[in-house]
Amino acid sequence: MKNSRTLFIVLVYSLSLIINFMPAIKYPDLSISLSNFLISFLFLLVFVFYALFGGKLYRSFMIIGFIGCVFIFVVHHYQNFIYEVWILDVFSSIQYPLYVLYVAPLFGMNLLLGYNPEVYSLCVSLVFLLCFFVSMYMKKISVLKRNLTL
Repeated sequence: MKNSRTLFIVLVYSLSLIINFMPAIKYPDLSISLSNFLISFLFLLVFVFYALFGGKLYRSFMIIGFIGCVFIFVVHHYQNFIYEVWILDVFSSIQYPLYVLYVAPLFGMNLLLGYNPEVYSLCVSLVFLLCFFVSMYMKKISVLKRNLTL
């Protein structure tokens, strides 16, 4: 049962990443369509639902996603200063894989918001943080139930 849930979320994640990749990279030159929105909404639902059952790997994914999305926001916000200092420019190159892995699968939801990618990555970081807290809360409840039955 656990393997089927994991396989399902990986499948929905991959599909969402494939469909939203080009609009996320080329926004606003390439507009977001209804199919991008629907697959992102499905992924968001699966993502939030999986927070109820997610394990240690899921919580690690949430923390890395939250930190990565905030990192993307900071790099975009201080973009002019970062490119002048070479060591910061090296660190800023990390933002591109983080953007593709964490922001692009949910980029279809930007159809409703219309934010630039910088601000949208901050919104996605809030989704990751919310899912992390839900997952931690559910873990705490399951530990309490287990202790009560002993």
